[in-house]
Amino acid sequence: MKRFPRVWFGSLSLLLLFVFSWGFWGETIADLDPRAPLSPHIYAAVALAVWMAVGHLWFQRVPKAQALTVILLGAAIVRGLLLTTDPLLSDDLWRYLWDGEVQRQGLSPYGVPPADPSLDVIATSENWQQVRERINHPQIPTVYPPVAQGAFRFFAQSAESWRWAMVLVDLAIGGLLMFWLNRKSLDPRRSLYWCWHPLPILESAIGGHVHLLALLFLATALMFIELKRARWSAALLSMATATLLVPAGLFFHLLKKLGAHAALIFVGLLIAITLLSIPVWDTPVTEGLGAYAGTWYSGGWLFEVLGFLIGADVHDATDPATRVLRVFMVASWWVLAWWVRNLETWQATRILMLGFLLLSPTLHPWYALWLLLPVVISPSTGSLLLTVTVLFNYGVLDRWRGEGVWEFPATTGYWVFSLPLMILLLEGWRATRRASSIPSRE
Repeated sequence: MKRFPRVWFGSLSLLLLFVFSWGFWGETIADLDPRAPLSPHIYAAVALAVWMAVGHLWFQRVPKAQALTVILLGAAIVRGLLLTTDPLLSDDLWRYLWDGEVQRQGLSPYGVPPADPSLDVIATSENWQQVRERINHPQIPTVYPPVAQGAFRFFAQSAESWRWAMVLVDLAIGGLLMFWLNRKSLDPRRSLYWCWHPLPILESAIGGHVHLLALLFLATALMFIELKRARWSAALLSMATATLLVPAGLFFHLLKKLGAHAALIFVGLLIAITLLSIPVWDTPVTEGLGAYAGTWYSGGWLFEVLGFLIGADVHDATDPATRVLRVFMVASWWVLAWWVRNLETWQATRILMLGFLLLSPTLHPWYALWLLLPVVISPSTGSLLLTVTVLFNYGVLDRWRGEGVWEFPATTGYWVFSLPLMILLLEGWRATRRASSIPSRE
């Protein structure tokens, strides 16, 4: 009887510390000057990852039901507190709102950039004029696939409605991970690494990134792959890919695990969704995606290193060597997708998404959500650490806010990659040693 109150007291104390620290963090940026640097606040957000470590140690001593209740409660409260914060970490939200309103007005978001005069009819109110003004690269048409566009149409009525939707999706992912960990006879308290992680907190409550919707589809698809449910797996993986393209890399894994039938369903549904959403297919439809794939560069450390070694100017999209390097990076990722096809589902996803982060010329912090999802099920200390240190890439916003210059501080790559890569190399070496120590059956 004496232990029970102490355990509850400890859990509630940890919950209050977690909530109040994030609440205070939100207050410090609520009235931040538009030209003030964000780096100190990003460093503070990274430091708040300490609650994951403390929670991991504490909740091992706590009954599962109590631990999971506190974890989910803390996750919901913190995200709710930050919903009133200005979306100052990314301007993607304004593109979501614009694409949604364009569709609600009976027009297609594809092929016509927001700055096009033909879309002046959308910006007839002061609210939509402000949304239009805050869109980044308004001269480039949308890059978002059909399922994402459908979500924008129905849920991106306002910044608040969309962010609420993404917070609910985010919490659903946390609950789903709890359920699946328990189903696999693993410790469901590991869901803490999603629910109390700074990255999903920031990217749902503040950024409202559509990546979370794609990750919900992906998480469910991975579960059905493990259950050997071909139709559901293929359909959900197709929905994830039609939200954002990254999950397409698991095609070979789906084919290997569930056969050609599942692969055909995946491809067929993806084609059907695309054709139904884009009835007239011409060059402008892919203009935005082509601009992104061919010219974007932001924080891709390996891309920059390889560019230096081959003498390419990675900042110049017209440099032939840079173009070749982009093609090489994409091809390397698909080779990796083929290589991991035989592995356990969550491990294959973790390695594939780690490869995506390392090979991508563009590494915005929210891209690391692709890696964090499988890390909760398939642990890797180096990968988990990378999903925290990637937040340092937000340091690029300091000069952007103050001077309108998009340029990373010189040491950003070291802060983001050095320690995680060292740990990942150590993990790889240990895994190789374990594999070599297992006697061959032959």
